[in-house]
Amino acid sequence: SFKNIVSHIFKRTFCKKCNFAFDQHLKTCPKCNEENDDFIEKRCRNPLFFLDLLRCLSILFGWMILMYIVPFIVSLIVQAINPELLKSINLSLGLNLAVYIVGFISFGWILRNYKKIIFKDFCKVRNLIVGLIAGILLIGLSQLISFLMYDLGGLPTNSNQIVVEDTVKNSAVLSFFVVVICGPIFEELVFRVGLMGLGMKFSEKYGKVWAYVISIFVFIFIHLNFMGEDIDLVAEFAAIPSYFIGAGLLCLAYDQGGLSSSIIAHIMNNLLGYILVMVM
Repeated sequence: SFKNIVSHIFKRTFCKKCNFAFDQHLKTCPKCNEENDDFIEKRCRNPLFFLDLLRCLSILFGWMILMYIVPFIVSLIVQAINPELLKSINLSLGLNLAVYIVGFISFGWILRNYKKIIFKDFCKVRNLIVGLIAGILLIGLSQLISFLMYDLGGLPTNSNQIVVEDTVKNSAVLSFFVVVICGPIFEELVFRVGLMGLGMKFSEKYGKVWAYVISIFVFIFIHLNFMGEDIDLVAEFAAIPSYFIGAGLLCLAYDQGGLSSSIIAHIMNNLLGYILVMVM
């Protein structure tokens, strides 16, 4: 039957009570709490790791539209009206904030049937501790690498860091919400929930390996810039180790503690970076 075909392709089961399609790793239907007759227990502390393929792809497509297509369209409109506005940091921050808000609403709708799992995830003390530990490790290792490469090694700062520093210095209040709060939450929903969930679908045996590799690779790629006239390739390549360790730790936090852990760690790291830029 069509249901069996869909279930096989997306590794989903259908609730016998409300007919809702959901992942086989869940003991009960996330919509009506009916027992799952097709329950498959997997050794993973994070249920979102097994988010079904349709939701993973929806999150990723939503991210690409919001982060690339929408800003491109807005830039064309602004270019036609007043090209000077494109240089405005407040316009860029405002657009990012608007994108994040729309993203939260969209992702919230995609994950609406998993809201109990997500809220419960944030209430677990263990997950909060995992997030704090991951955040401390992330900050410590990032600062160590920064000291070795930039202070001792004299390497130039990559373009992404320069943009962030300029943004924070020119608009402290708005950049706090964008860089410290909204950005980390948005990125964790995309790179962890969306990408790691997608990676789990690549292989039954090595799914978690794929989840780590894909999420880390895309995270690094997105934060680097190899296009443009004034791009320093040495600076971009020098930033890879820092992004690799950061992405790896965030993946580990998500794996071991859930979405709350990776969000806490990410916010801690960005908050320290924000404070350092403000006081320097």
